[in-house]
Amino acid sequence: MLRQNSDQAGGVVKRFLALPNEHPVKIIMVALLLCLVCSALVSGAAVVLKPRQLANEELLAKKREVLRAVGFYREGESIRAAFKNVETRLIELATGEYAADIDAESYNYDVALRDPATRVELASREDIAKIQAIARYAPVYLFQDQGV
Repeated sequence: MLRQNSDQAGGVVKRFLALPNEHPVKIIMVALLLCLVCSALVSGAAVVLKPRQLANEELLAKKREVLRAVGFYREGESIRAAFKNVETRLIELATGEYAADIDAESYNYDVALRDPATRVELASREDIAKIQAIARYAPVYLFQDQGV
């Protein structure tokens, strides 16, 4: 019985492949199969790349807000192009010195604030805003002269 079913399934495939390439059924089936494979590839790529896309959107939004804060943001202008004239550095908040040993581009203040090793607890007399802690380092943005 099982062999008969597999022979029938193999027979359907053999009959399909035996059809001439111009046969309407073969054309529709090939097109349908191609659409299914391509849609599966596109869907898979969208799912795999979604976290990277969200991180990139968050970074661009942050850069846009930095540019807006200093008045260098122009609607329609590329944020990446405008940010080429900006140097990001980290400053140690306790000393006011630049931190040369930490990569400023990959530093995430929010992550550092949650990590006990990189946060500084504030005493209640210092904590006017009731934030309880700050990160040890904070990013600063140095704008090169743009002739403005």
